[in-house]
Amino acid sequence: MLPDDVRTELRASRASCDAAPTLFMWAACYGVLGCFWWPAAVGAAVTVVVSWRRGRRAAESHAELAEAAVDVYLRRLVNELGLGPIDALPDPRVGRDINRIVRKAA
Repeated sequence: MLPDDVRTELRASRASCDAAPTLFMWAACYGVLGCFWWPAAVGAAVTVVVSWRRGRRAAESHAELAEAAVDVYLRRLVNELGLGPIDALPDPRVGRDINRIVRKAA
């Protein structure tokens, strides 16, 4: 449903969200080492702060991109699923209908 460039952008922002926990795990490893060698504790603290900031920034960016994709392509999705045209802001009933059609677990 989404154009390739939009999907590529969303995948890249999701990858940056996935990288934040990896950096936090490095901070945890530095923290364990910091129990035995104090300079590692300083490195752990810095790494925690950096991973927290990067994770928040990545999540915010990904949320904004996902919201923009929905805002731009919702009408196209509704039309392609055959739910009829929507004239105003998204209606919760339209959301329920889309979920009913595209949910794989149902």
